[in-house]
Amino acid sequence: MNIQTYSKGPFCVFRIAEDVGLASDLTVLSRMAEKKIKEGTTCIAIAFTKNSYLYTRSIATLLFCFELIKEHGGKLALIKPNKSIIDILKIIDFQKFVMVCTDEEELGS
Repeated sequence: MNIQTYSKGPFCVFRIAEDVGLASDLTVLSRMAEKKIKEGTTCIAIAFTKNSYLYTRSIATLLFCFELIKEHGGKLALIKPNKSIIDILKIIDFQKFVMVCTDEEELGS
């Protein structure tokens, strides 16, 4: 999976460069989050493509990342998620735990 990483304010941004779908394996996100936390970065933002859709495995990975980040006093943010991702977050009642940003500027500088 092609994921670009860069800093934006206190956040490390993981920008996923390909559509996430049923066959996608996002476990690399878990490893990346663990590595960043070990390096001292506890605020992580994830940006999906506009055509991405979350399924059970990708939701489980997001929940794992959230728990890991929360244990270290950090924040998880999603940058400009599409409507289907927002709908899924609402269904699983996860939107109240994740910072949802309309653009990267909301992450701070």
